[in-house]
Amino acid sequence: MKFSEVPYTRPNLEDTLAAYDKLIAAAQNAACDTALLEVFDDYQALNATLETAATLASIRHTINTNDSFYEAENDFFDEAGPVISDKKLALYGAFLKSAYVKALDEKYGAFLRQKMELDVKSASPEIIALMQQENAMETQYQKLYASAKIPFEGKICTVPQMSLYKQSPDRAVRKAAYEAEGKFFDDNREALDTLYDKLVKNRTAQAKALGFESYTPLGYIRMKRMGYSRADVESYRKQVVESVVPFVCGLKRAAAERIGVTDFKFYDDIFRFKDGNAAPEGTPEEILAAGKKMYQELSPETAAFIEEMFAGDLFDVLSKAGKAPGGYCTYIPALKMPFIFSNFN
Repeated sequence: MKFSEVPYTRPNLEDTLAAYDKLIAAAQNAACDTALLEVFDDYQALNATLETAATLASIRHTINTNDSFYEAENDFFDEAGPVISDKKLALYGAFLKSAYVKALDEKYGAFLRQKMELDVKSASPEIIALMQQENAMETQYQKLYASAKIPFEGKICTVPQMSLYKQSPDRAVRKAAYEAEGKFFDDNREALDTLYDKLVKNRTAQAKALGFESYTPLGYIRMKRMGYSRADVESYRKQVVESVVPFVCGLKRAAAERIGVTDFKFYDDIFRFKDGNAAPEGTPEEILAAGKKMYQELSPETAAFIEEMFAGDLFDVLSKAGKAPGGYCTYIPALKMPFIFSNFN
């Protein structure tokens, strides 16, 4: 089945919450290992259905932020997501309190339980409204960024499409490209600054409501940072400053000499060689075909996988108007396959 053919149905929120309540009660009343594992299997089935719908809505919205149908569906999940997540975490709590929780360890490994223990610290009913507001602001930022229409050299470009000009061998073109792109952000400075300010205050309020001194520890939990601490990250950053930054400075000095500039500027930063940066050879279709060939030759397993990816059109990688910024790889439970999104120019 091709990605465009995968059916989408908005889940009924009331029915979904009732299904979670039923699972919570079943987990609380589980009288043996088998009973608790059955509840977990039922949860996985419910979650797969919900995740498929949410992921389809999100992918199709990021592919075209101007699509009014999927914009509305994305808005639905911005509102419903925190409510459903709260029920999910209540179910996690019921699993963790069960006398038979070790059955999950034995079947799935202790890491699953450890992730549950971490997740239940990240939300509570009292911050649902704040989480909904956070989602809405993230969507607003994404749509604003995707709306960029930058006039340059007779064309109208998105932000990702400007990368070609920012690597031009002509230094004046590079500078002009950065200035043209910067004008979009200058023109939207107030909206972007307001969103940033509101997001910082919103996340701080969430953290304090959960008993944290700031958003940082809550952010660590939500990013599933396990096996290393904040102190480890601070140590790593210190090593970057001491060892990596001087090395990179040396690379920049060498690059400045190589491209023949004595006043190295921001718009020279990604320009590597005087005759131009290395450029992809071939059309986008030819480049994707070459990537497919590489996976086909790696192993029978990767060959079968890449064939299925291409057969399902599980890529959207070229930059175009209205497309959300950034890139990601996500997973569609109904297909048991990933989807790759990017903004290649």
